[in-house]
Amino acid sequence: MEHAKTFILRVMKFYFDIAETILIDVVGSFTEGIMYCVKFLLRGMAVVIICLLMAVTMPVWYLPYKYFIKGK
Repeated sequence: MEHAKTFILRVMKFYFDIAETILIDVVGSFTEGIMYCVKFLLRGMAVVIICLLMAVTMPVWYLPYKYFIKGK
């Protein structure tokens, strides 16, 4: 009876180790994918914010520039 218990515990530990390894690999690759997407989205948001900032401030810097160039 004791040998059966030991055998069952070894088999359960073996399957647990395999499942743990698989989960660590899956979660690790999933986390890497999320970080790639987050970096991509942050860069895209930075570009959009810069474009909006340029569009909002364009009258402040472009109109005087256009006026001074016209005089030359």
